[in-house]
Formats: sequence, structure tokens, C-alpha cells
Amino acid sequence: RRAREARAIRDLDHAREVKEQLENLTGVSIAVRTSDKGKLFGSVGTQDIANAAVQQGLQLARSEVLMPHGTIREIGEYTIGLHLFAGISTEVLVRVVAGE
Repeated sequence: RRAREARAIRDLDHAREVKEQLENLTGVSIAVRTSDKGKLFGSVGTQDIANAAVQQGLQLARSEVLMPHGTIREIGEYTIGLHLFAGISTEVLVRVVAGE
């Protein structure tokens, strides 16, 4: 039980640290292939957002990304919710831009 409590405290501290880093971050950019009309070839999902955050030096898991309306299918800016730990949530600005 002590080990579980110690692990929970470490996880809580880590969640607070990640939240602080996210609040200082101006956003996460994801470059995707698009058609001439701005429609994506495919979509941007939770794994894509988590991978983009990891590339920017943040430890973020796919399960922490909240996308209640499904995947992103157009270029633009989206505010995505993150649930980092019990009682610790934040938002991040995700920019989906046309890439190669």
C-alpha cells in the first residue's frame, strides 16, 4: 500500500510538471498531407497529438488526449483537452498545417 501511495504521489507530481510545461507551450503543430481544398488525406487522432507533443519534449500518452468529437479532418487550430491525472486537466492548442 505504501508503494502504491508513493507511486501515486510521483504520478501526481509528474502530472503537475507536465501541466506547467503545457501551459508555457504556445501549441503543438502537426504537418499533414492535404488536398487542394484543405481536406486531410486521413485524419489526426489522439496518437498523432501525443506523438507531436513527445517530439516537442513532453511526456504525453495517447490515453491522456481527450477528443470527444472524434478525429480532426481539416487544417486549422483546435483546442484539445488533456486529462493528466485525477483532478489535473488542461488544454493545448493543436495546429494542423499542410505539409509535404
